[in-house]
Amino acid sequence: MTIAPTKKQMQVIQINIKDKEAKEEMVKSFTGDPTKTSLKDLTFDQANQILKNMGYHPFKQEKKFDDQNPKHRIIMSLLHEIGWKFTNYGRQYADLDRLGNWLMNDKRSPVKKQNLMQMDNKELEKVIAALTGIFKHKAKTNTL
Repeated sequence: MTIAPTKKQMQVIQINIKDKEAKEEMVKSFTGDPTKTSLKDLTFDQANQILKNMGYHPFKQEKKFDDQNPKHRIIMSLLHEIGWKFTNYGRQYADLDRLGNWLMNDKRSPVKKQNLMQMDNKELEKVIAALTGIFKHKAKTNTL
């Protein structure tokens, strides 16, 4: 499964390469396909490689989620419930850095070394069950 670039990746590239023809040539070069000319034709990894070549830090895949996937939305809700969130400009957001770190590094993570976009429904259900367990434990010990 190839993962599409994020809007933010495409925005950073767009801001730095204003010339349309140069951008199209770059996409052709990175995709290896002369018919592909849009930033949307890139993969997540190809966009990251372009960003690295431009001197930017690459984006982390574990921070990507599909807001159209109901299981991903449940996970985001659970992150808020267990307190894995942060505030930016008065709005609260799920802490995807913490989730990604937990998924990739914590021995208690039910799915090893995968980000949300790589998981199938069974694996997403395991993550939901684990986060629900964390929520129940925090609720029982009143540490929410």
